[in-house]
Amino acid sequence: MAVLDCLAANAAPIEGIRIVRAALEPAGRSRIEGRFNRTAGHEPGPCPVHHVSIWGGARRPRLLRAIGQLADGWVSPLSTYLPPEDLPAARAAIDHGAAEAGRDPTTIRRIYNGDGFGGNAEALGAQALAEWHRRLRLDCYIFWPTLDERHQLDRFRQRRYTSRP
Repeated sequence: MAVLDCLAANAAPIEGIRIVRAALEPAGRSRIEGRFNRTAGHEPGPCPVHHVSIWGGARRPRLLRAIGQLADGWVSPLSTYLPPEDLPAARAAIDHGAAEAGRDPTTIRRIYNGDGFGGNAEALGAQALAEWHRRLRLDCYIFWPTLDERHQLDRFRQRRYTSRP
């Protein structure tokens, strides 16, 4: 039963993304009878005048691949749960999913959530983040200071060399 629960935990968000994507299409009535969600009788309102992005958050390979296949963007978990050294594998899983779906991986936006960047914000700097953007295609960083905010931000701002993930 635990295996089924684990599979369901992965399948439910994937199904949810598909339902939201279908609901945003101008095709009229949509009916999806999924394993976890049902949309019988759903009548969409007016079609959005612009593209509505669907973003997902994940750290495990299966859901990262699903984000590459279905979503417009990825928001990482806090760096406590996905440290910088794990970013290349996450990027590769998203890119793999995009390739499987025939999508251009560079169109998927990526945000990295750093809670003090693993307690190591002082070892990073703007150049490091620029390097991560270039190598890992991270578009945005959310910085959650874990110590005295001003002190940590000042030390972060003063760094001039790049870091590795």
